[in-house]
Amino acid sequence: MTGTIAESLAQEVDAGTYTPSFVVDCNLDLPIDRNPQVVRFTQFVLFATPTLDVRSPAGPAFLILQQYEPNDRGRESVIKRVIKPLAAALPSLLRGASLSPAASVEALPDPNDSGVKIERLRALAVERGIPGYHSRLSASEVRARYKGWFGEQARSSVLRMLEPLRRAGFSAHAMHAFDWKKLPDVFEGVLTDALLPGPYQPFENPHPHFALCATFEQVWELKGYTRGELLSSISLAPGETLTLDIHSWDKSTIKNEEELATESEMRITENVTQRDARTMTREMSKELGGKLTASGVTIPGVPAAFGGEVSGKLSQSSQSTVEKIRERTVQASNTVKSTRKMRIEVSREVGREQRQTRVVANTNRCHTLNCNYFEVMANYVVSTRRVSLEPCVLLPTPRTEITAPWVLCHEDILRQALLDKAFLPGLEAAKTLETNIEFENLVKESDSEDVDIYVQAIVDAYDALLDAVEDLKSKSGSELAAIAEAGSGAIGLATATAVATDVQNLHRVLYIAVLAVDRAAISALEKIKADWTGDPQREAIDAINDFVAVVRASAYRPRLSGMLASGLALLGLPIGLMNALTGWGFMFLMPDDAGLYNAVKVAHKKLKARQQAAAELPEPEAFETVDLAKARVAFAQLKCHIEDNWLHYEQAMWLREDTDQRFMRLQGYGSVAAILENELLGFLGHKAAFPITDRQAVRPQIDFDTIIAGVEDVDVPSQLVTLPTQGTVLEAIVGECDACEEFIRQSRGLDVRAQEAKTLQEETEAKRRQLRLDAVPPDLTHPGQPSSGKVVINIDGESGSE
Repeated sequence: MTGTIAESLAQEVDAGTYTPSFVVDCNLDLPIDRNPQVVRFTQFVLFATPTLDVRSPAGPAFLILQQYEPNDRGRESVIKRVIKPLAAALPSLLRGASLSPAASVEALPDPNDSGVKIERLRALAVERGIPGYHSRLSASEVRARYKGWFGEQARSSVLRMLEPLRRAGFSAHAMHAFDWKKLPDVFEGVLTDALLPGPYQPFENPHPHFALCATFEQVWELKGYTRGELLSSISLAPGETLTLDIHSWDKSTIKNEEELATESEMRITENVTQRDARTMTREMSKELGGKLTASGVTIPGVPAAFGGEVSGKLSQSSQSTVEKIRERTVQASNTVKSTRKMRIEVSREVGREQRQTRVVANTNRCHTLNCNYFEVMANYVVSTRRVSLEPCVLLPTPRTEITAPWVLCHEDILRQALLDKAFLPGLEAAKTLETNIEFENLVKESDSEDVDIYVQAIVDAYDALLDAVEDLKSKSGSELAAIAEAGSGAIGLATATAVATDVQNLHRVLYIAVLAVDRAAISALEKIKADWTGDPQREAIDAINDFVAVVRASAYRPRLSGMLASGLALLGLPIGLMNALTGWGFMFLMPDDAGLYNAVKVAHKKLKARQQAAAELPEPEAFETVDLAKARVAFAQLKCHIEDNWLHYEQAMWLREDTDQRFMRLQGYGSVAAILENELLGFLGHKAAFPITDRQAVRPQIDFDTIIAGVEDVDVPSQLVTLPTQGTVLEAIVGECDACEEFIRQSRGLDVRAQEAKTLQEETEAKRRQLRLDAVPPDLTHPGQPSSGKVVINIDGESGSE
């Protein structure tokens, strides 16, 4: 529609002289729906700082929900009781190797101390691997390189400790330039900005921002239809007939083919040989001897000589041989072979076919016929008005990492929210990649290592998870954390816990909390830890056999579920702490299993390999290399698309969040949740808007009642909007030139005269018949049947006689 026509229509509408078009005036069988269409939309308005300098390179700042006023006495109390002790305690954490890739920075010699011997610096350079160092460097060059390396190590240590604050969105300008000797001052400045921010803060940080939610209503009132642009034109020659066959066909085919093949074979062969032999020999020997001789003994009266000899010998020998040979050969062969192959093919074909046949004929004998098709335009008068102004608070929504398991977990939402069908193969690619990972883990063998190594890996991973829980308990239950919570609420507890706890431990707590609900999995870990002492190989096999018999490896796969709150309760951790850490953006919802899942899978495979030592199974077929390459490319395409449009997909996730789950998540923001209504008004960037239920609670900082009362209603003039419809209108125009010869013209004249004569004859016949009806009495006989006649014969003549 041209601007002139639209302007004239608008003037007619305003003057009340607008008349409906020919389409409205037609006597249609169905009435026209004249009910106006109402569209509502919202707009969020932030409160910018009144001292905004547009020439400043700094970003804009907007009003936030501030816990303490700058002149509030409680602010100084929080600085004294919370921030200063916490800032003084944080540098001591840098001594731990877990927070720094190198050893403690404070334990290293001061690079500005000229009294440090050059030999010590050279030894440190070799030990720590300082880049660019070699033995040919001079003393000054060694000191310069050490100074640069020392500064980088100190900065890396501090930045790693403050990484949760940076990830959450807090703007800590002191993180990039500081004096390592004044770390408490640096931490104090950063924590003050996080816990006690000013009234105006950048939109990126997680502090709740105030906003006004303005709801507008548009009313689209139909005023009539007009003829639009020319869509098509058909020209017909004299006497020509044209058949239009309009055929539209829409067919959609969805075919999903899945094939699941499982083949397992287990063979157990055991040979046991026992031999016992016992030999006992015992021998005892005893010999006694004696001799008596006498000579020259005179017996009175008897001349005689006397001699005597006594000899005795005792010999005893006892030999006992007991030989017991027990030889048992136990050979048990257990072969279980199960082959299961299932092929699922789902095909769905949806089609729509519409055929329309129209015959257009030109009945003119000499003139052409032009059929012009015009589109029908609908004219609306659109009026916009503001319906309501509602104060609200904008809270940050946690952002998740895009991984293949995350995509599979939220596949239903992603399919509905997908911006283009071109990224659908990425969803199937995620399944392929995860299936391939699982397949590789199942067929992976490591025969060069023993089972005890894997058992030890499982125990170590479980200990690491338990240590993470104890570390979080100690840090969140410390005196500093309690003081921070008492002074600054949930954000104080989250800040004190996040900067004092390694982020990796937080992610491990998420994993063990979800795993704690699975009592079978936890009990199996506790048993294998109790059974394993690291001694003989046989003990490792028994321990892993018992472990495998209880639970499968898939139970230890890192995941998140709705049982997180129950798991945290079983571990003795408050759910509010994890809600605060995720709500304020200090951590992502990304569980870390400390390598437990891989250790369990490899142990399963190792045990299976030992059981199959007698008969090696053929290696099953894996995915083709081309298929894996295509899957990786498709998933990378989907991941890149989601990361580029992460606000769109994250908002789709949070819109599907259950109201009760959202209520629990809001509790993690602390006392601010008490003045919010569990109703999602909309999104502004990465923050969700929730209405304020208690305006009096925020009156000391902002008076919404006065602001809303001072907002004037703006009278928005109505506008005429013309939109095309699916209807068309046909206008036929007869051609002016008949392109006839003189003979044809004369013949055409004769034809006209013949038609006129025929018409006159029919009119005369009609009059005759009417006269028959008008006669008295009316003649109702058939007009074409003649009446019965009479024959009368009159004979006139003279009579005579002869």
